[in-house]
Amino acid sequence: MPFEEPFEDRIGHALRATGDAFEPADRSTLVDGGLARGRRTVARRRSAAVTGGVLALAVVGVGGAYGGGLLGGTGTGDTSLAVPALTASEAGVSGAELARILTGLLPDGKLSEVSARAAGTMPSAVVSGVFDDGKGPAAISVVLTHVGGKPAIPQTQCPDQVFVPYESCSGTELPDGSSLRIFQGFEGPDLKDGVKRWQATWRNGRFLVDATEYNAPAQKGAQVSRPEPPLDAKQLRGLVTSAEWSGPLRALPTAPPGKETGRPSTPSESSEAAGGKGTGGSAATASGSVREIFLSLLPKKAKVLEQGGQADDYAYAVVDDGKGASFVQINVQPDMLDVADELYGEGATTLPDGTLLKTTKQPSEKGGKDAVMWTADTMRPDGLRVVVSALNAGAFRADATRKAPALSIAQLTRLATSEKWVTRR
Repeated sequence: MPFEEPFEDRIGHALRATGDAFEPADRSTLVDGGLARGRRTVARRRSAAVTGGVLALAVVGVGGAYGGGLLGGTGTGDTSLAVPALTASEAGVSGAELARILTGLLPDGKLSEVSARAAGTMPSAVVSGVFDDGKGPAAISVVLTHVGGKPAIPQTQCPDQVFVPYESCSGTELPDGSSLRIFQGFEGPDLKDGVKRWQATWRNGRFLVDATEYNAPAQKGAQVSRPEPPLDAKQLRGLVTSAEWSGPLRALPTAPPGKETGRPSTPSESSEAAGGKGTGGSAATASGSVREIFLSLLPKKAKVLEQGGQADDYAYAVVDDGKGASFVQINVQPDMLDVADELYGEGATTLPDGTLLKTTKQPSEKGGKDAVMWTADTMRPDGLRVVVSALNAGAFRADATRKAPALSIAQLTRLATSEKWVTRR
């Protein structure tokens, strides 16, 4: 069996696949859609876009979406990884050993183009290759991770299909206290290209095992080689929960302690804060939250079909005024005055109270057929930026459901300039 150690490009792809499991495959949608938190480092602020991680929190949840926290459970049943201390022979687990384990856990077939990176000084290890069971070659990878804090969102939570379309997703708390999620979705924003991504993520205490497979011989730039990835949900579960990974996991260096992302939350709040759906016009959010105010400012005739977001700065709703579904979102960012000149240049106006306003009507980049996005982008004299956008479709990447968004530019502007954004602070 060919073996290459390391093959950095393949390792990089595997790591990115793990970290991006529930993120939109094309992050420019976040930038152009104004969906992110706008973490304001100088470089990001100068990108003149709403950037950062709100949508990442909304949809990431498989490998990589952690401020920390994995293995340390009792390891009963098929997840018996909580075993005694590292033995001398395990202390130097090699890439070749990782390749041997992966090969042994796969069904009948051939694993080629194998590459692996043992842990070394990093709290992660990766093995990947191209697997062919006679029905077509398929890229597959396994990432082992030791992390040092708590997960940003519940490990069993599936992403919101408003942002991440998929065929199937299930999250399960196993009897031993570990968690398992099986995700069967797509690799890129263009679902018509047929590239599917199936992923299983198992965690217990301080360790994570994540397996990703495709129905193509590479994650990017390869044609579909088979209708579906080779391993079904049951086989993916067996792959990530196998005790064969116990030695390599114990050999991972300890990750530094991490911080829990955001404030402590109840299970229901965590679900909503991570982009969880709701229906109807009332939001189970704290008084004065962005989502609560946002929903209160929507036109009365617009029925809220779905809602979600993050309480401190982002919210969205899918509304229907009788003419079809329309996705509407808002992002609220304080202290943005230092980039006002970059954000509000040509085409911007100044309102009587000093608020800067820039409105746009443009195609929804990476959106579906005939989809457009209308936006009102405002900044008050004290640097409070409020950006509201609406699509003429029910979700990103979805085809248009109507000729124009449910909210006009005037309505988007009134929503963004409401005094409620000032009084909530």
